[in-house]
Amino acid sequence: MKQLKKKIILVVEDEKFLIAAIKTKLAYHGFEVLMATNIDEALVQMQHEGIKAIWLDHYLTGEATGLGNHSLT
Repeated sequence: MKQLKKKIILVVEDEKFLIAAIKTKLAYHGFEVLMATNIDEALVQMQHEGIKAIWLDHYLTGEATGLGNHSLT
């Protein structure tokens, strides 16, 4: 039987309790989850090949926020 490759999702979230809940739920549904707590970490994680989706905290805190005019790609 062929094993399916997990789809990778990058979660950018700065609240620790939400990180744990999101990661647990996505992993339960078969995703490989990469985590970042700010935009700088997200940009580093974006070097990982195969990311299929990004979960971005709309209210991300810090200099570069989820509402900024920057690009993760």
